[in-house]
Amino acid sequence: MIKIFFTTTVVQFLTCFFVKPFRVDRIFFTCILPVNLITVTWDGIVSVLKSRRAIDIEESLIDHLGKRYNVTCGSYRKMLTKVNWFLISPVHIR
Repeated sequence: MIKIFFTTTVVQFLTCFFVKPFRVDRIFFTCILPVNLITVTWDGIVSVLKSRRAIDIEESLIDHLGKRYNVTCGSYRKMLTKVNWFLISPVHIR
């Protein structure tokens, strides 16, 4: 959540001057009346708060799909990024 807060406030404020084409309304809504900063920050923080762990999603998938599919989950972590992955394959009945 700290990363989201930092990038949606400080970084957006610093980079708004370099976005092309330059428009006065962008500077106004970012610096004077920070509507852009507030809405993007709010959206990012709410998205982080409502995200679920990979194990919770796996349990939900197993409950929903039942015995017809095999569900495997894991996560891949590289530096500051974490990616959850899911493998869903049908069960072959012979």
